[in-house]
Amino acid sequence: MTLTHAQRRMRRREMATLVEGGMAIPEVVQQFGVCSVTVRAACAEYGVTPVGRKGPMPKNRTWEAVAELQNTSAPVAFIAKKLGMNRQQVQGIFDRAAAAGVRFPKRKPAW
Repeated sequence: MTLTHAQRRMRRREMATLVEGGMAIPEVVQQFGVCSVTVRAACAEYGVTPVGRKGPMPKNRTWEAVAELQNTSAPVAFIAKKLGMNRQQVQGIFDRAAAAGVRFPKRKPAW
């Protein structure tokens, strides 16, 4: 099926509108017979943020985690719970920041 530029544009807008309306990307993929990259590109083109399976995608909390790690000596598990992250994510942020030269206070034991 060969589409004109105008038809492609309308089709991408329709994909983005469906995602904006709450349809999951796999459903749009199946309906239009395209790959998920195409649907995500259409969403990006029209400023639509896809919704994850469990609601909107969480915002990047890396800087919040770094601030908590620098300003408190609370255990990593406590900071993770406070920020709604898992312990491994916060530990990874800690490890990468420390490797880059960021200094942190000594952590209290988690027990």
